[in-house]
Amino acid sequence: MDKRIENHIEKLNKLFKYIQEDIEEFNFKYGIPIKSEILEDIENDKNLRRLVDSIISNFSKIQTILGEKLFKEVLFFANDISDKNLSFIEILSVLEKENITNRINWKKLKNIRNNIAHEYPDELEEMANNLNIIFENILFLEKSFQNITNHYKKAKEFWD
Repeated sequence: MDKRIENHIEKLNKLFKYIQEDIEEFNFKYGIPIKSEILEDIENDKNLRRLVDSIISNFSKIQTILGEKLFKEVLFFANDISDKNLSFIEILSVLEKENITNRINWKKLKNIRNNIAHEYPDELEEMANNLNIIFENILFLEKSFQNITNHYKKAKEFWD
């Protein structure tokens, strides 16, 4: 059993729970897909601001742990790679070969994360577009997480 992998899985389970709760609350109160007009009141609506910040923060954390840690750790554990210093592009190629994730979708989401990091509060249309992309793709991230977790379990059974 690899403790680092187990810790990443545990953290991701919590983060997916949090983001799902926030998305459900967001949908109930503001509707999805979001229109940029809703965000015009973000400065005065503390709940809206809290939800947007939480969704963006958890989305970024999920991508970081899944993309920069768990993928690499599991592939190394399962002997799919022999070097943890492979580039992310190389890791994505192995993941795609193993039917764990899709590199084109992953790159798109990574770009969204970078866009969000450079977003300004007055760019409401862009913020709304990025939030809608997050809402549309959270299931893709969950599926990638489930796939890598299943890959880990199979490797663990093999090695035990």
